[in-house]
Amino acid sequence: MTKIYSHPTCNFHYCPTRASCMPNRCVSPATFPSTSDRRAGVGGIRHSYRELTQEEKAKVDEIKDAGQQLLDAIGPANSREGSLAITKVEEAVMWAVKGITT
Repeated sequence: MTKIYSHPTCNFHYCPTRASCMPNRCVSPATFPSTSDRRAGVGGIRHSYRELTQEEKAKVDEIKDAGQQLLDAIGPANSREGSLAITKVEEAVMWAVKGITT
């Protein structure tokens, strides 16, 4: 039988044999926009966050909207090349947002 470890304060579950055994990570079950100041309570790697300015929040939204437009234009992946294109757009958006929020 696999031992499941639980964090005492946040009920974080970790199963060493299955990464999917983490139903209650240290996040609120409610969703909120990524530009919300509530994002400061979420994160697996960063230990501290800074508040974004209104201009930075607007830029993040602009980048994500542009990425979504490009994904919509690409459409569903019907080939390896299509899948790579989708992955690269997602990666570009991730790095652009990280550049703003760091």
